[in-house]
Amino acid sequence: MNKMGSSCCCSVSGFFLYLGMLYMLAWNEQRTVCVERAVIAAESQLTEVKCSAKPGDHQGELVFGSCAVNEDSFQEWTPASFGMDGLSDLFKEKALRIEQQVEMMQCEQIVHRRAENSRDGTEKRVIITYTYEKRWKSSWIDSGRFKQSRVARDALRKGCGDRFISNPRFPHTAGTQSVKSLMAGLFDVSRHLESLPTNRSVRLNHRAAGSNFESSQAQPPSMLDSSNTVVSNDQVWTCQPFGDTPIGCMRIKYLASDAKHISLLAKLNGDGTSRGWRAPSSWICPRSSSHGVVYYFAPKASNSDDVIEEMLKGNASMTFWVRILGILLAWWGVHLFLQPIQAIADIVNDTMNWFSFIPLLGWALDFLGDVVSEAVGFVLVIVSFGVAVPTSLLVMSLMWFMMRPLVGIPMLLAGIAGIFLTGKKMVQLAQEGRLKKGKAERAHRGLHGHEYELRLLG
Repeated sequence: MNKMGSSCCCSVSGFFLYLGMLYMLAWNEQRTVCVERAVIAAESQLTEVKCSAKPGDHQGELVFGSCAVNEDSFQEWTPASFGMDGLSDLFKEKALRIEQQVEMMQCEQIVHRRAENSRDGTEKRVIITYTYEKRWKSSWIDSGRFKQSRVARDALRKGCGDRFISNPRFPHTAGTQSVKSLMAGLFDVSRHLESLPTNRSVRLNHRAAGSNFESSQAQPPSMLDSSNTVVSNDQVWTCQPFGDTPIGCMRIKYLASDAKHISLLAKLNGDGTSRGWRAPSSWICPRSSSHGVVYYFAPKASNSDDVIEEMLKGNASMTFWVRILGILLAWWGVHLFLQPIQAIADIVNDTMNWFSFIPLLGWALDFLGDVVSEAVGFVLVIVSFGVAVPTSLLVMSLMWFMMRPLVGIPMLLAGIAGIFLTGKKMVQLAQEGRLKKGKAERAHRGLHGHEYELRLLG
């Protein structure tokens, strides 16, 4: 009964998942058309502006510009920007944004789970084991939560060393710093500072090992300076960069943004800031929809034609992946909805296991039960596919039929054909099942009638 109850819960969840995915597919097709219409409308109405222009001259207009970042927007950074005063001689970097990455060698517990059947095959149990490894991590691992059994402690000593006590906390943390404002020509794009990628490694001045380098019980050092660090591969190390790395050793890396140019397609405000431009509305793309808003920013040099093409390709790519995800989840939803059928087959299979004590016959019945259970599962997968895929295509084609009939009609015909073929096959199977059931009933009635005649003759 537990299996049947669980399968019924799965069935309800699958039903709502299926309906939800059909709604998502319909939403995706509507979004696709509205975004494409908005981008094409923007292409016909945009004004390309010079970087030397004044924002007030184009206030309220849809503008495109590709400008170099103003020199006074840049700032010079050093390790002292992150509180690392003892490392301030390692670099001076002029950039819009800079990031400090901090990693520490720590002991990590890895949990392994494997399912194992009992000898009689009536139950399954989960066997849990633990192993331990030294790994570079950017966040603290609380070793106080490690498993405390004898077997786990033996594995801990094997993986992280006999001297391991606990993972120390980070005395220094990672972080990112940005300039206060970002100006490029007539554009104030300070709102996009957080989106600038830190994608370039900062070159560090070479530093040899100091007098206090790797002193006993010094990992990790509470303060970093020239005496307890070394530079290798543009990283600051508190231990030797090669060999067996001790627990608590730290390595620090700096990354800067290489952005020096920006491209913007948006509606311009009088102060140089910008906002989204809304395309003309239609019955399928109402003014309240966000899909008709055009706004583009990228920290690179570009031209308007490339930007329009990039936006259209991005829209098509998102459409494709949402379609794939929606159809697969709809398929899974139908499969979950049919799980009570699978549960009945599994119950029959479990019943066959009751006869396992009978020599030879018990093994054969158990084998047949497994075959039937797996066969039912395979058939349900096929049936789920035959229901989910055509109905998904039908929903998408109906949306396109309403928005663009010439595109939607072929999709609509394909969806209807898929549903027709699936329905035809299901009706055929149902008829064959009824015929077999009718023959069995007639044979059963004939047998009882023959017995009745024998009793009368007797």
